[in-house]
Amino acid sequence: MISVNHKALEIAAQDMVAKAREIKGVLDSLDQDIRNDVMAWGGQAKASYIPAKTQWDESLTQMINHLQDAATGVGNANVEYHKTDANNAGLFQDIPKA
Repeated sequence: MISVNHKALEIAAQDMVAKAREIKGVLDSLDQDIRNDVMAWGGQAKASYIPAKTQWDESLTQMINHLQDAATGVGNANVEYHKTDANNAGLFQDIPKA
């Protein structure tokens, strides 16, 4: 038997999006905190940091996109479960009651 908790699915989708935003906020804050220090660096440290940071930012964007896609998928699944449940309930509407 399959049992679906629609509210839990809705909350899970919202939590995924919230976590993605939270992670981005933390990393943006860290970036702001060290930006001046990084710009003061010279030589290889700065030259190595900048491409690494670009890669981290791209990875962060991908992670956020994946979390948002997962949240959309969970939300869509919840909608489909609701439709299926309503359709299945409708199958019993025309059955005469004893």
